[in-house]
Amino acid sequence: MSSRLRVAPGEALRGASLTRRRSLGIAVAGALLHAWSPSNSQSVPSRPRVAVVSDTYPVSSMTSPEPTSPTVRAVYRGLEDLGYIDGKTISLVVRSAEGNLDLLPGIIQKLVDERVDVIVAAPMAARAALKVASTVPVVTVEDDPVASGLASTLAKPGGHFTGLTWSTGSLLIAKRIELLREAVPKARRVAVLDFKYVDSTRTPGTHARRLAAEAAARALGLLVTHVGASVHEDLSKAFEAMVSAQPDMLVSNDPSVVEKYIDEVVAFERRTRLPAIHTAWPVERGALMGYGADPVDLWRRSAGYVHKILNGAKAGDLPFEQPTKFLLLINRRTAEAIGLSIPKTLLLRADQIIID
Repeated sequence: MSSRLRVAPGEALRGASLTRRRSLGIAVAGALLHAWSPSNSQSVPSRPRVAVVSDTYPVSSMTSPEPTSPTVRAVYRGLEDLGYIDGKTISLVVRSAEGNLDLLPGIIQKLVDERVDVIVAAPMAARAALKVASTVPVVTVEDDPVASGLASTLAKPGGHFTGLTWSTGSLLIAKRIELLREAVPKARRVAVLDFKYVDSTRTPGTHARRLAAEAAARALGLLVTHVGASVHEDLSKAFEAMVSAQPDMLVSNDPSVVEKYIDEVVAFERRTRLPAIHTAWPVERGALMGYGADPVDLWRRSAGYVHKILNGAKAGDLPFEQPTKFLLLINRRTAEAIGLSIPKTLLLRADQIIID
């Protein structure tokens, strides 16, 4: 008797079929492994690259685990709330002109060349992006997106810019004059510091605010002195003009530019004992008073625009949103330094009082 194992004809066919299926499975698995191999870079999904560009903040204040720049920190926290973690789900690219605004177009151009997916830009950086031939989406927080050329309208920006505006038109400067007059009830003359940007042109929105300041001052019986300053020149001439005008208080007309010069402006205010009001954030740097949209809230909300764009939305289809949260801040230490007693009624209305 033969010792060979006998196999029925049907079983032989089933065995051959199983062998072919195994061979096919191995081939398919091999193809899949090749497709997902790290060496096959075209098939490996990459993390979205989000650039964050500042006008003035040092890069060192933007890159630590807990950035010291409050607005940059707000952007990061907003992104984290939406599940975007640097190095895990996105890659952050941090850049800054560190006060040298002439560098901004080159910074933006390099980011475009590097093919970042979205640029979150400070106001001056966003305006510089207008000079760069690009369609990379730009998210910003801007005073007047329409006047600055970033948007056709707030509701339908068009182009590749979107974000938020901290302005509610010309109402804020009128409110600042009203609040400062309450702090300085005997004031008779107010100086309005007008900034120029480039080529001696006024920054967007300046003219409307100028008219609003004059109307508000007249309603309070105040005389207005306008003092011009260029973002490319020393402020000493503007300070000399203010000293000559002998105002009783000072209001800044272009909050977007004050950030670069706030230390110089605050030093001048303290030296001359001149009460002044700006937007909310400079109070932490020594300004007497600030009133305006909460910048931290605005920049945190900008992360929502990044999220929408990364999920396929077009920047030009996303409306510029206006602020919903406003702050009144008072620095009592500065008030004491310039010899001013803030009325209790005003202190009670403040959202924050800085005492040290």
